[in-house]
Amino acid sequence: MAEAASSGAAAAAAAASAAGPAAGSTSATNPNAEVIRGQVFEVGPRYTNLAYIGEGAYGMVVLFFV
Repeated sequence: MAEAASSGAAAAAAAASAAGPAAGSTSATNPNAEVIRGQVFEVGPRYTNLAYIGEGAYGMVVLFFV
């Protein structure tokens, strides 16, 4: 049973790596992108230090500093 679980985990890891770059690596390709709770925000260079406030039916709310 443990062998089946470990092979399933290996398959999941392989599928995740084949799917493309992780959400956190997006900021490496776009210097203005910030990742907040797994959501990528592509903002202008003057907006820095994004902070999570909350989320609702229409999306996520973040605070930024200019």
